[in-house]
Amino acid sequence: MDWINEAAVKMKKNNQVLFSKNSEYLQDLIMLFETQSHQVMALWAFEFAAESIAKLEEKYPEEKRPREALGAARDWAAGKIKMRLAQRKILDCHAFAKEIEDKEDIAICHSIGQACAVVHTAGHAIGYPIYDLTAMIYKYGIDNCRDAVERRKQEYIEKVIYWNEHLCDYQGAWADFMLKQSQKLPASFHGGDFKNEEMELREYISSDCEQLTELFCQTVHTVNEKDYSKEQLDAWTGGTVELQEWDRSFLEHYTIVAVKNGRIVGFGDMDQSGYLDRLYVHKDHQREGIASAICDKLEQQAGKRTVTTHASITARPFFEHRGYRVVRRQKVVRRGVELTNYVMEKQTDACWKPGREGV
Repeated sequence: MDWINEAAVKMKKNNQVLFSKNSEYLQDLIMLFETQSHQVMALWAFEFAAESIAKLEEKYPEEKRPREALGAARDWAAGKIKMRLAQRKILDCHAFAKEIEDKEDIAICHSIGQACAVVHTAGHAIGYPIYDLTAMIYKYGIDNCRDAVERRKQEYIEKVIYWNEHLCDYQGAWADFMLKQSQKLPASFHGGDFKNEEMELREYISSDCEQLTELFCQTVHTVNEKDYSKEQLDAWTGGTVELQEWDRSFLEHYTIVAVKNGRIVGFGDMDQSGYLDRLYVHKDHQREGIASAICDKLEQQAGKRTVTTHASITARPFFEHRGYRVVRRQKVVRRGVELTNYVMEKQTDACWKPGREGV
């Protein structure tokens, strides 16, 4: 369904919010956001929040809560104040939305609150477009909003690219949790409740091996099934798993394991040449930023060099959003069956900083 038809259906149902995380129109943005560092998404969010605040202040010049929320979010990200104070200011911003009646302004107010919450977890970044684009539809009307909404979406993408290229130029301070976000990743923030569930990234140990091989087989047969036939999937994973060979490979490589609630939910490894060999995330934990966090660690280990990988059809968009380019498309043979993948590469940045959650 075209995004404008989806929004029109929601309007007829008197829905206040005209997009959601499940909106097809936003899926490429979600994937892009998930591949970014926490710092990049925070700077992205601060810039758009400031723009939205300026719009609100034109109509409500005496209202200070949205600007105070942004100021608190910036201070929180810099380590100047604690979470609870910033949380209170963000909730005050959302409270202002309940005091006004204009649907456009209500959506703008919530977009600011979502942008400020990116400091807690970069997963909130998609909340800004959800409300910001909703506000644009209310402003222009369903019949006249297409060009404005589609231009706005492009602005989101361009600003992510900008902060990716200029992150090292940022002179502000960062709190330690912003720099360590690739190691401890909070779960999502919903309706003002900050949850403490965390994901840990650690290096591989031999006792992980059996769980990793099981995760690999299960992931291939579920996540990749939309791009490969059953015969191809069986060839990809088939045969006897030689745990000793897998263990030796993991130990020789720099291997990162993601653990959540005591359960391994993903892993990735890279050899000494900078070849990113494997990257898999449990089928029940897709789109949680796990692959992005693992990649951040692997690319950090690579330093300033060219990282290469052989990406599946399924994984290609993920790597493209991270800045990898396709060198060539190729056919590989596994147990007599041809599979398509892509040789991809990326020049890692010397000014790279640890990043976020994210696929």
